[in-house]
Amino acid sequence: GLSGAYLPSVARHHGLRPELALPELDALLDRFGFVIYPNMLSQQRQTNRGSYALICGDFPEVVTAVPKMTRIAEAGLEIDCLPRRLAENGYRTAYVQAAPLDFMHKRQFMPLAGYEHQMGREDFLARGLRSEGWGPGDVDFLAAAVDRIRLLAASDEPWFATLLNVGTHHPFHNSSEDEPVLPDGARPLPERRIEAFRVMVEALEQTLESLHEDGLLDDTLVILTADEAGGFQEHSGRELVLHNNFGMLALRLPDRVPFPGLAPRDRIVAQVDIPLTVLDLLGIARGSGMVGRSLLDRPVERRRGLLFGDTYLARSYFLYEDGELIDCDESLLRCRVWSFDPLRLFGSLQRSEQSVRLSLEARQRIVEEAARIRVMPQ
Repeated sequence: GLSGAYLPSVARHHGLRPELALPELDALLDRFGFVIYPNMLSQQRQTNRGSYALICGDFPEVVTAVPKMTRIAEAGLEIDCLPRRLAENGYRTAYVQAAPLDFMHKRQFMPLAGYEHQMGREDFLARGLRSEGWGPGDVDFLAAAVDRIRLLAASDEPWFATLLNVGTHHPFHNSSEDEPVLPDGARPLPERRIEAFRVMVEALEQTLESLHEDGLLDDTLVILTADEAGGFQEHSGRELVLHNNFGMLALRLPDRVPFPGLAPRDRIVAQVDIPLTVLDLLGIARGSGMVGRSLLDRPVERRRGLLFGDTYLARSYFLYEDGELIDCDESLLRCRVWSFDPLRLFGSLQRSEQSVRLSLEARQRIVEEAARIRVMPQ
């Protein structure tokens, strides 16, 4: 649920004033040397759609239909995703989340995507952690996740782990250690939300400190992102176009590994770019099935088009990086056109009188093609 708009530095970049600001997170990322990308697109709402794009470098379903994660799990398909590519190159892989693994078919999906180990709410409860809503609060969860990372890092083999917290997910059951867990309704939702994000920042700080003390930041690439952007309003109360797709991305390169440089910070990036970036940084040949673009610092030959959606608002979007957004309802029949400054995507959107450059047939063809599941190449 973390939106990049909550970072004051990103909000200033776009000239926005969201109702929630996290200056402590901004300062933490700066202290640890993260590169923040202010034009980060979250390609869908809902965990199983955004997580699929992040893990597999493939478009999620951009209309209200059965998510690809569910279809893959029920069919038992082994698919070409980042953890599978890493496992094939000798990496130990783990997926660790605070929520139940059976929800959204993750227990079935994650091994099909290439994760060797997985942990969920039930594993943490068995170890005595208290569940707050969806699962353990962020302080307890991330401390336990660091222990799991230590086990991975103790081997001579390289490793890769994906962590997913739930404290900042509605209904925001998260509390600091000195505050008792409160039942639903004990405090107004906005207060619980603000507290949840405050606790998340504290837990993240402790996580990064622990990784630093263990020496793991010397040779570990750290990526902070979100499976979905929770949406936001400005102080004025108005909701903005793409407010549900205003994603968050920050990368930290290892201290002692001579990785190549990253792309300029104002580039438009998306969830599907993350798997290719990891493979590119590690020098692992990538498959043709992934649709993203690496964030290594290379010249961009041409502006690309990006497809994404918002099932909560029943919208489908076609974005051209040169400054045009086509915003349609899910029938793809009724569309609006917006223009924007490519360096300030979320802060410069303006209605345009230009005609829609994509025909209805082209829009339908793009969405249908994106709905295909890309299985492992033979």
